[in-house]
Amino acid sequence: MVIHPGDLIEEISQLTDIGLKSKILIDEMAVLSLDTHRAYEAILKGWHEGGKASTGRGISPAYADVLLRQPLRMRDLVSFDQKKIATHYQIYQAWIKGMGKNLKDVSVVTLGKKGKIVVGTEAEFTNRLKKQARILKRYTANIYDFMKKSWDDKKYSFVFEKAMAVGIDPRWGVYPDITASDCTFAGIFGSTEGVVDPETIPFRANV
Repeated sequence: MVIHPGDLIEEISQLTDIGLKSKILIDEMAVLSLDTHRAYEAILKGWHEGGKASTGRGISPAYADVLLRQPLRMRDLVSFDQKKIATHYQIYQAWIKGMGKNLKDVSVVTLGKKGKIVVGTEAEFTNRLKKQARILKRYTANIYDFMKKSWDDKKYSFVFEKAMAVGIDPRWGVYPDITASDCTFAGIFGSTEGVVDPETIPFRANV
């Protein structure tokens, strides 16, 4: 999965408001999906038919950044790598300008009370992320050892959310109704950083 910091903070706040308390750990390697991605996706929808099936939440552009070797991850956010974040904004600013729009003026969806916000200038975008980083820092860690220990300890339960699996897989699904993640059973191995071999899950379930 990819994480939108602002939406995640809103979700945590909603759970806190109803009195639900739990320990939240965010993998420092989790890829960020930001307002820049949402703006790019919004503009792209007007350019080709495939984009019309997207949710508008910037998920596919965030995954594309991984393949382009330029992702922003949770560790970049909480350590606040100013140069990396600025470069990210400038790349998307250039791409969106090439499609005839100005990034700072693009309106994107949000889980906040307003429902939509404007991406804003580089400084406004950066300051918003800086505030979000301060909130999420306490939840973010290298979780490999925790995940490995938890998986090896049979008293813990794991939930793997894979939606419609092959039905919306980016390679095997039917366009344009696909997702950007590896939603097949085999995708569990990569998404758990090699901790969970999916072939062991049916066996474990019968223990």
